Amino acid sequence: MQEMKVSSIWALLVLVPSLAFGQFDAVVVMTPRHFEIIGPAQGPFIEVSGRYEPPEVDPWLRVSVILEAPGLDCDNGAIPCTYNASMHQGRWSVQNVRLPRDVATRITASAPGVRDTVQVICCPDLVSIPRRTVGLEWLPGSLDHVRRVASKTLVPPPPAASIASFPAAIVSRVEALTGQWFEPLGIQLASPEASDVIVNMTAEEDRGFGRTDLTPDGCSTAPPLDRSRVNVGAFAQSMIDKPSYWQPMSPGDGIALRTEDLAWALAQTVIHEALHALGLVNCSWMDHDGIDPHHNPLGARWNGHEYSEKDLSGNGLHLMDSGLRAPGWKLLGEKGRTERGTRTYRRLNNLNMEYLTGVLARP
Repeated sequence: MQEMKVSSIWALLVLVPSLAFGQFDAVVVMTPRHFEIIGPAQGPFIEVSGRYEPPEVDPWLRVSVILEAPGLDCDNGAIPCTYNASMHQGRWSVQNVRLPRDVATRITASAPGVRDTVQVICCPDLVSIPRRTVGLEWLPGSLDHVRRVASKTLVPPPPAASIASFPAAIVSRVEALTGQWFEPLGIQLASPEASDVIVNMTAEEDRGFGRTDLTPDGCSTAPPLDRSRVNVGAFAQSMIDKPSYWQPMSPGDGIALRTEDLAWALAQTVIHEALHALGLVNCSWMDHDGIDPHHNPLGARWNGHEYSEKDLSGNGLHLMDSGLRAPGWKLLGEKGRTERGTRTYRRLNNLNMEYLTGVLARP
């Protein structure tokens, strides 16, 4: 069996109407880090197929195809749906894959060393959701405030070398946490000059944790904005001046734990502001928080569904709730004020998820 070299392999994912239903009038093509619609396609039964180059790669190579979406009906009962593709003469395929209607489905094809993903909405037309890009730009002075968090919130203060390396660790961790959250939605981190939305990481101390200047009623018809900001200085000042708000943070935590604390707080705010810029929660009829415009309302109707207060504003527990309602421990990703644990992101509620599908699908 010939050894497969990752550098020589290219994956191509093609979605076409299934052979069982007989039409091949259009496809959705997926190549590494690139998706393209090549014509109309019909569902809900499709074929997922592709090829590897060069053709002499291992004929026994296994390709897994995974579907993730609400309402999936998997043949084997497993969620998410997982298929093992058959390989023939350098091509692999899975036929009679059924997509749920009217929700975004994430389709991932993977083999050793190769992985790629596309999001589509079905039916009757099969449409690829375009990828959006977000870039982080750390403005002058912002990293000075990062250093202040390391030197002013820990007792005793860390060694000078640890404080000096703290900003680089924060930048890296914020990007990792942000990218990890965005990836299932097809949103990618990119350089600021190549991004749909730029999030400016600023040194401002007195304008709240973050801000995106939304139109009064942009709703889903407004184009995405090109800029948001997260005020690193405001986080630093708050963590120094209001330690009780940030419990379970403690002066005796150590530099590694403080890295996670600040990175999680910044990353969740980057995600929140970038989603604002992409259009999330930007309809006047959704604007009933009572405190802060353009955040989750306390009650509303959307797309024929009635949502309860619990599904809408979570008093800061949901990602698109107003930051004025968010407790510090939740911004840190922690379980509560008094205990450390496995960190988790604030979630998007039902209204957010349904609305975001439409926002991301627009041109």
